This record gives sequence, C-alpha cells and structure tokens, in this order.
Amino acid sequence: MNLSFGSKELTKALIKLGFCADTKHSGTSHIKYCINLSIPGVRPFITVVGSVKRYDPHTASCFISQIREKGFNNKQIEKAFGKK
Repeated sequence: MNLSFGSKELTKALIKLGFCADTKHSGTSHIKYCINLSIPGVRPFITVVGSVKRYDPHTASCFISQIREKGFNNKQIEKAFGKK
C-alpha cells in the first residue's frame, strides 16, 4: 500500500477506525490514539506527532504497520484514508 499522508489525515483515519484521542496529556505535540484491544503483546494505542504536513515514506509505512497489527486489513485502512 502506497499512502502519502500527514498528521491531519492520519488522525482522521484513526478516528474513522475507532481510535480515540487520549486527552490526559496537554501541551505536548505527541498525542496517543487508543483503541479497545486485547491482543497479547500489541499496544492498544498509536502515538501521533502533531503538525506534520507529510510523513516520510518510512514513517508512513510504520504507521500503516501499527494499524495492521491492531487487526485492520488493507481495505479497511484504505477506506479510512479515503482511498478507493
């Protein structure tokens, strides 16, 4: 999957997939997006750095991999990002 996106697109996609922002920490550029998950060894959150216009391809790929490991498939991810 070849997706190019920034923090705004990523946060919108995470919310569409059912993640919620952890608002406990204010005043930081890093925001945790959590999801109810009970897969052993998999963290139930993704940390997003705010105000990034475009992530480099490696970082974007890492975010996609983190979403996949939480049980989402390519079709769900592409739909959340508005692709296809």
